[in-house]
This record gives sequence, structure tokens and C-alpha cells, in this order.
Amino acid sequence: MQTNISKEPDYSWQDRAIQEWIKAGKQGMIEAVTGSGKSHVAIEALAKLYTQDRTLSTLIIVPTVPLLEQWYEKLKIRFPAENIGRIGGGHKDIYKIPPIAYVMTIHSALKNTKQLFSHCWDKSFEKKYRCFLIADECHHYIDSPVWSSIVKAPFHWDYTMGLSATIEPFEAHGLGKVVTTYSFKDAHRDGLVPSFNLFNMGVPLTTQEKNQYIDLSEDIKDLFQKVMEVYSLSFLHDEWLFKRLQQLMGKIGDGKEPLIEKLFLKLFERAEVCYMAQHKVDLTEYTVREFIYQKKKIFVFFERIAAADYVNDNIALRAGKQLVDKISDNGNLWCKAYHSQISKQDRRQILKEFQNIDSGALVVCRSLDEGLDVPDADGAILAASTKSLRQRIQRIGRVLRRGDGKKMPTIVTLFAKGTGDSEVTSEDRREF
Repeated sequence: MQTNISKEPDYSWQDRAIQEWIKAGKQGMIEAVTGSGKSHVAIEALAKLYTQDRTLSTLIIVPTVPLLEQWYEKLKIRFPAENIGRIGGGHKDIYKIPPIAYVMTIHSALKNTKQLFSHCWDKSFEKKYRCFLIADECHHYIDSPVWSSIVKAPFHWDYTMGLSATIEPFEAHGLGKVVTTYSFKDAHRDGLVPSFNLFNMGVPLTTQEKNQYIDLSEDIKDLFQKVMEVYSLSFLHDEWLFKRLQQLMGKIGDGKEPLIEKLFLKLFERAEVCYMAQHKVDLTEYTVREFIYQKKKIFVFFERIAAADYVNDNIALRAGKQLVDKISDNGNLWCKAYHSQISKQDRRQILKEFQNIDSGALVVCRSLDEGLDVPDADGAILAASTKSLRQRIQRIGRVLRRGDGKKMPTIVTLFAKGTGDSEVTSEDRREF
């Protein structure tokens, strides 16, 4: 991508998105790249509705506490004279007179929506109250039982809006269809994301790794066929299929569905072959050192595979920590790991250090929390990625910051040749 973005950014897509949402009956999802201002679209839609009906009550659902705080700050700026309620992350702001909006984490919404929005559905009230549901980063939870509980009877939402950088083109229960899509190409044209260099580098498996990968693939194929026959799930798309299987299985070790658990353990074992492939480990270390020697600071991402919240996290952590030990062994190079097993205070301190250094590598095991103010960087290495296009777009989008338009970040993806690992780059030409 070579276009310079020194021109003034053009945010006119946001007004068009609101108009498309209104045309769709004030229901639907907005799919827009990270950094393009999705939350602004929702807040301005709320402002329009509230101008027409001052009794409007709005629920904004978010997946993380950092996003809850981010939304609260934006709403206070936009509606300085109105009450804004926060529920989740240690907050429980409850008002006798319904505020213009409550911002809640998804699990807090499950516990509090019925009580705090009863005036919208209680027929004993003489006045009809309107209610607006905004689901931020909705790809995280719209297929979960928690979400179903929030959108099913007795709840009825007059207006709905889902927000996500990437969501499959389908109709989500309780939200409606995608009414606007704003891609990387669109954002780059309008000067909202910078040009960037994208390198995809395939590495071979050793003979031993290749044989292990083939054997595991055969086992997975047989197990997968048995699971599909037993549970009749052939109608589901791959990503939703594995989420459904995980729901059926529960946690590894529970013994609830031994056939599904056996399949997942084989998938984890095969993923580890790709994660810890010797040539990939060596190339990752070499590439990180080259960036640091050039006085650059970068992110290094080790992701989990789709629908694998527990066992695969250990693979990502082990791979990430191994890299940190190798890079920082002489104490002259800044290289630290960021992951969920360290305290929030330590994670904040690591991000602060990364913000202030001139060069170094922040190794992220699993993911950065959405809603965090991610420090500026010169690029990223995706050392282990999922096959999910959604997560790839999200990950690259988190690294790209507009800045002054002069910096051109570099994104490097490493994958194991001849494996499913290589599929992570298959849509790059179309997307970027």
C-alpha cells in the first residue's frame, strides 16, 4: 500500500452509515475497520433519537472493562448535562430516573437489564418508553447464551445497532443485518489508516514436525467425521461450528463430551507443531532482533486458535516466554511479555515502559485488551495466528495508527508451509 495519507482525514462515511441504518428501520450492524470511529456513529445515532424522544433509554453492551470506561468518557463529552450509568468493573451507577444510557459489560447486562429497563416493557406504565440497544464489538458474544437472554422476551428493543470491525454477513439474532461495511481500503482512501508494508513469510517444517503434523491431521479427520455424524452440525460455518462444539464440551477435563474433547486435544496438539516449529522460532527471534537493532519498537503476537480459551493459551504463553528469554538474555535489549497471567498493574506498567522506549519488542500472548490505548509502534510480527480473517483484520488494525502520516508500519506474518497455518494470509490481497 503506497498512498500517502498526509491529507486531512475524511470521516463522512459516519454520516452515510447513520443514514443507511435509519433506512434499515433503525436496526442493523455497522462493520467498520478499527480506528474509523464506529462508536461515534452509535453516539450520533443516539443523539438523533434522543432529540426526538427525551424519554429514550439506551443500553450499551461492551465485552471488556476498558471499553466500558472508554464509552463512558465519550458519552460524558457528548452529553455533559445527562446522567450516564456504568455497571461492571467495580461500578454500579443506578439512577431512580432512567439516564440517557447505561454502559454495561455483557455479564453485567445479563444481571441488571430486566431491573433497569423494566419501564420499557412494563405495561403498567401509562407512557410508552422507547429503548435502544447498542452492542459494541458484538462478534464476541452474539452467538452466546448470555446474549440470547438479553434479546429474548420479555425484552423488546425498539432500535438496535451492532458494532464490529469484522462480522460475517449474516443476520444476528436481535440486531438485524449488516447495513454498512467500511473496509481497510475505504479507510485508507479516506486517510483514516496509514499505508503499511505487509510481508508474509512461509517457513518449512522439519521432517519430524511434518510427519507429526500429517499423523495428527489423519486423526483429526477421522474424529471430526465422527463428531459431525453424532451431533448433526454440518450446517454450521467453521467458526460457529467450533464455538458450538466448545459449548457442548465445556471445559477440558470435565469429561462431559469425551469425543469432542478428544478432537480438541488433537487440534491443540497439531497447533503446537505450528506454534513451536523450529524454523519459525528461529526466524521470529532473528526478525525481532533486526527490528530492534534498527531502533524500532514492535509488537510480537502469539494468538490462540479459534474457540480454544484454555489449553492453547498455554502454548501461546510458552512460545512467547521462550522468545522473551532469548531476546533479553543479555539485558541490552528491551523485550517483555504481556499476557493475562500477570496483574493489571503490571500490564499497565509494561505498556507504559513500551510507550517510552526508543526500541524494543512487546510480546503479546493471546491478545491486547480491546479498548486499551495501544502505544504507537513501528510494526508487528504475527508469529502465531489464527485462521480467522476477523482476528487478522482486528490484529493488524490495532497496530496501525494514523499519527502524522509519515510513518509506514511494517507487518510481518510467519506461517508454517504446507499446513493450515498458511491459510491465515489467504484473503490478504482482497482485504488490503
